[in-house]
Amino acid sequence: MTRTAMMRPAACFAALLLAGCGSDPEQLPVLGMARDAVQSTRAAPAAQPKDLGLTRAYIATLSAPVDLVTIERVGAQGVIARIATNGGVETWSSVDNKTLGLRQGIVTATRGLGADLISASVPSPGQVASDGGHHRRSHVVLGPDDAAVAQVYDCRVSLVGPETVSFVERSYQTRHFQEACSSPMGGFRNDYWFQIGGKLRQSRQFVSDDAGYVLIKHLSD
Repeated sequence: MTRTAMMRPAACFAALLLAGCGSDPEQLPVLGMARDAVQSTRAAPAAQPKDLGLTRAYIATLSAPVDLVTIERVGAQGVIARIATNGGVETWSSVDNKTLGLRQGIVTATRGLGADLISASVPSPGQVASDGGHHRRSHVVLGPDDAAVAQVYDCRVSLVGPETVSFVERSYQTRHFQEACSSPMGGFRNDYWFQIGGKLRQSRQFVSDDAGYVLIKHLSD
């Protein structure tokens, strides 16, 4: 595979943020950010620019919280903004309506990623930040022929240790926890980086076997 081919998924995902954008002023900052990302990616000699070239000064101008999301399987990266909250679940979206549902930072659903996570019963941040903790997860994923497939996982949490994570001109002192989940159909490992005080600053979370993992960096304070 050529370097150009490797670059294409990141550019395409950033370009999707531009699709279907209307005149809503709340969307314009994210639109501008995505446009810059497309230009930077096209001009870059390597795969994808680190953190899409974002700056803290730019993030401070935005009226809604934003996350930087990487779809690891295809190497795609883009910015999503929080657009709604319902029953404790936040909807974070690109302007072309590719969305993540997050409950206190934990992924409960996705839309527009292909083999989506339709819904999930997920642990609380306190449960995934508890060394030696045990819990169950229930996932419903989009399977073959668009059929819904239910899966139940037994999960255990372990403390990896203190770590410093850095992105978009800042470094954060965190504690890294890992959630290992298994079922007769397979398993996965999620990673969470919590700041002192309990804020989930970064996570790497499983969507489905086909969609793989998303890396989520919370950019807003």
